[in-house]
Amino acid sequence: MAIKRHLRGRKSDRGASAVEFALIAPILVLVLGGILDFGFVFSQQIALNNAARDAARAGVVPNLAGAGLSCSAISTRLTTAITNGAVGLNSGSVVVTVTAPTSDPAATCATSTNTPCTKSSATQQLTVVASYVSSPPFPLPYLSPITLTGKGVFQCEYS
Repeated sequence: MAIKRHLRGRKSDRGASAVEFALIAPILVLVLGGILDFGFVFSQQIALNNAARDAARAGVVPNLAGAGLSCSAISTRLTTAITNGAVGLNSGSVVVTVTAPTSDPAATCATSTNTPCTKSSATQQLTVVASYVSSPPFPLPYLSPITLTGKGVFQCEYS
């Protein structure tokens, strides 16, 4: 009988864990969503940087015949690298800018068939920039679409 009296006087803790979890769950979901979004955007940023660097390097190095890539071939190399190595990044939405190192009209990227390092000096650089507007997958109110930019700059190795 003494045991029953002791239990009767004690208040029940049933449901306390559920209430505590209900209070913490929204914060936990926001933190996990932020971690997911950060990793997603960071992965896309790394992919853009690597693709721009790879495309710029390919544009300044001559092939075995001694010719370089055209501006459109450099841009295609960048979008191919993004298609093969980026998570959730639409290569059709990437804006690619190839800046030729010289003011020679035959070497500028105004025409996509031009070779950018033609008639350049050894100190001139080819710049490839890739821009992309990323929308994180987890809909957080504080993360709107983010503009990511990858840049590759290399000196021309042929003229």
